Amino acid sequence: MSIQLVIANIALETTTLSRQDFGSVLHAAKHNYWPERVKTFTSIQSAVEGGVPVDSILYNTLTAAFSQEVKVPFIKVARHQVDQTVSIEAPTTGKVYSIKMQAKDATENTYTFTAGGASTEEDVVDDLIAKLAADTDMDGSVAFTKVGTGSTTTMTIGRVAADDWFISEAVSGISIADSGTATETAGTLLAAIKDVDDSFYYITAEEKDNTFVTAMASAIEADFKFYGVSVAEAGSYASPMTGTLADLINTTQEDSVYPMYSHDAATLSPELAVICEIAPYRTGRITFSSRQVKGIVPALASDGVTRLTSTQTANLLASKVNFSAKLKISGFNSAANASVMSSGYSASGKAAADIVARDNLQVDMEANLSDLLARQRTGRIAFDRAGLNAVRGEMRSTLNSYADEDLHNWIFDDFVVTVPEPSDILTSDKAAHHLKQATFSATLKGYIDRITLTGSVGL
Repeated sequence: MSIQLVIANIALETTTLSRQDFGSVLHAAKHNYWPERVKTFTSIQSAVEGGVPVDSILYNTLTAAFSQEVKVPFIKVARHQVDQTVSIEAPTTGKVYSIKMQAKDATENTYTFTAGGASTEEDVVDDLIAKLAADTDMDGSVAFTKVGTGSTTTMTIGRVAADDWFISEAVSGISIADSGTATETAGTLLAAIKDVDDSFYYITAEEKDNTFVTAMASAIEADFKFYGVSVAEAGSYASPMTGTLADLINTTQEDSVYPMYSHDAATLSPELAVICEIAPYRTGRITFSSRQVKGIVPALASDGVTRLTSTQTANLLASKVNFSAKLKISGFNSAANASVMSSGYSASGKAAADIVARDNLQVDMEANLSDLLARQRTGRIAFDRAGLNAVRGEMRSTLNSYADEDLHNWIFDDFVVTVPEPSDILTSDKAAHHLKQATFSATLKGYIDRITLTGSVGL
């Protein structure tokens, strides 16, 4: 007979590194629908259940984004704070005016005024402001301003400090409209978003103001993410090009910016649908060009009615502006053909798909080599042939996945990885335990976007 005095349960521990999700998408919408800076939705139904009004710009934007053939698993929606204007219905005796408010430092409360026989719109605004100001918590986070006098009086609602927020609801006797202009700069907005959720790669925004767009483009270029933006400016299809897209394409020329023209830019933010159509696919093996995106119509002139002329279309193509257009086949009515996205370029003139794949490769290379170093538990990686070959092997393994036709399919498999000989490593680098001379070179496979052919037929 035997007795077991010790029972051991041993789990195999693994070391993993968090990596950028190159299928993750965030849209910054101008709204005051909820207090959270970022909410995540998995469908248009979940967006409605989460507080997105069905008559809002955001609803239309998300509807198009979630309608793609291969859907993204989720879309993050960030709150880009905007001021609001409260309009007052004509007073009658006994009419009740109520607004429900919630703010950063104030719990939800309803503020009410009942009109008398001589009450005016100005009286309603004065009373509501007085009651809101009397709530010291509310008054500390939200600014209430009377605009106008008499029957034209309205009330403006805004934030007191940059990190304040508020939610309002028209209960009775009033209507509330967003001002349309966001009150946060691109830098402030991006910092606030990243403070609560930095797990996104693609970002789009409802705000199309030139100052905001150019600032966001600059911030994203320095932040290892990718910014899609559309505008509805007539200068986009002029020659020479003028306006916001000219600033992005001709002046700042950021790699990580996807510049798009659309007459629906302000009311649909169609760049979100474009991003959501491509985001589910593996980077490298796809292109932003010639893609069919649901929910987007062919680009019209900035008035939203007039068709673009052949010259204007040629101007967009020459400037490498992305836009939606009907496929044209000789001798056939192009109106019946499918619409596709043209160009596929980033603001720098490089293929947008190559920029995304490059970012993905950099992340994979850094993560895989970091994991190699983190596994040095039982034996160090030395400055000898075995240690350097371990580094070379990790680099080759990463690059192989980008050459593999079944994976990224982005580079040819004749890439070259170089690590130094042990004798060639500087003494100062050895003393700093820093390998600096590992390099690689590879050739892009590229992609075919246009075909020109010649032929002859004879007997």
